[in-house]
Amino acid sequence: EVKRVLPLEKIYIDSIKNRITLKTEDGIRKSGSSGGASRGQMARIAYLFLITLLNRPNIKFPFIVDSPVTDLDSIGRKEIARSLSKILDSQYIGLILDEEKSSFAETLDNELNGNMNFITAFNKNEIHNRMVNLAKEHKVDVNKFDGGVVAYDKDFFFKFKGSELVKDE
Repeated sequence: EVKRVLPLEKIYIDSIKNRITLKTEDGIRKSGSSGGASRGQMARIAYLFLITLLNRPNIKFPFIVDSPVTDLDSIGRKEIARSLSKILDSQYIGLILDEEKSSFAETLDNELNGNMNFITAFNKNEIHNRMVNLAKEHKVDVNKFDGGVVAYDKDFFFKFKGSELVKDE
């Protein structure tokens, strides 16, 4: 999997005992370090490790990740989404940031043939009045909860951006 997801990198896993240990192309062990890998590469390797664990038939539990692909570039985000889509027969919950949507959430949704739920949640206050009004335009029930809004609309999810919504182009 490392060769598939990082085809141009010369990164090798030496050991997974107690921690993931990498080695260089010439076989020199880099114990306790990143082995010259970037934070994004290390995040991809950690994901691959977790995906491999989740791919075992006797393990069935939800996989919950906050900011799942923040340190990855768009190529890495797409590769992780593709890898996840191949093994997701349990629930995956990703709490994602705005910048993770286009390369990660869209790819994951496409790979899963739309078999995905999109949830957007935010506080209701003066700062977010514009978002509340736009949520109403998307037919979101903004009065269901006193302190916030929860939307299950895919279109709203992709238009929602921090304290504002992305305008239609």
